[in-house]
Amino acid sequence: MTAHIFVVVSNPTTLHKIQESLCQSHYKVSAMLDTEDILASVRLDPPDLVIVSLELPHINSLMLINDIRRLPHLTNVPVLSLTHDSRSVVSALDMGADDVVVEPFVTTELLARVRVLLRYVERLQMNPYQITLNLTQRRAWLNDTEVDLTPVEYDLLVYLAEEPDCYRAPHDLLHAVWQYPKGTGDAALVRNHIHNLRSKLEISPEHPQIIISSHGRGYRLQAKIRHALPA
Repeated sequence: MTAHIFVVVSNPTTLHKIQESLCQSHYKVSAMLDTEDILASVRLDPPDLVIVSLELPHINSLMLINDIRRLPHLTNVPVLSLTHDSRSVVSALDMGADDVVVEPFVTTELLARVRVLLRYVERLQMNPYQITLNLTQRRAWLNDTEVDLTPVEYDLLVYLAEEPDCYRAPHDLLHAVWQYPKGTGDAALVRNHIHNLRSKLEISPEHPQIIISSHGRGYRLQAKIRHALPA
């Protein structure tokens, strides 16, 4: 299946250069010079990858990335950002971009980064992880192996599993799992328990593939969720 790439760049010359190179590599390309209709467009024809300039004239590009990622069907879509200012690389990555290319760029390098990000999408689609929950017995399994969890770790996992594709902010977790009043509690408590939960679920907790975090958005599960039938 041909990958669909959405490109939003305000410079016509750069847009043409990117569009031409992607088309020659047999990708389906949707190209826009402005951002007026981008959210409506990606809703109608969801892309497999978004390329967006950080120097768009009429909108904050970092907020645009965040808005795209908030669309339920585009939570995992990789975003490749373009910038002329190397100082903006860190902020773009912190706001959710998966990679940043500094202009002027070499087309072959851009295409190589596109291929890397699309391979990431393929790995997501072949997700090998399944979490099974027995809500009656308060037990959990990762694939076929039962995981020994504390009561709080189990409650945290169950809450994340309710909507695995939805990011849960620390303040949401503090309210739902620890029953703190909304707007209170310490996010460090969440981080510590996420760390402990990852240590029991992840092959490499330093490079998590099951409990995914996104700066400014929170945590979500990247796994198939199954509920065991009561005995």
